Amino acid sequence: MKRVIAITILTLLTLALCGCGKAEASNQRLWVLDASPRYYEIYVDNLTGVQYLRTYKGGVCVMVDAEGRPLIWEEEK
Repeated sequence: MKRVIAITILTLLTLALCGCGKAEASNQRLWVLDASPRYYEIYVDNLTGVQYLRTYKGGVCVMVDAEGRPLIWEEEK
């Protein structure tokens, strides 16, 4: 009987955690626009459209254009 209860609780906990992860992912403020598995990731802020570069050696910075203004991601039409 103890095994059945333990398996039931473990199954319900696993299902609950899987469901929460999917719901939270759609509400995240930053999402990955581009990535290179060994070198970098480019993130976009959902509210501002500003692009950020993160390297795997450490560090995050705002990506800028030739004039020094932040790069703004514009959705493809």
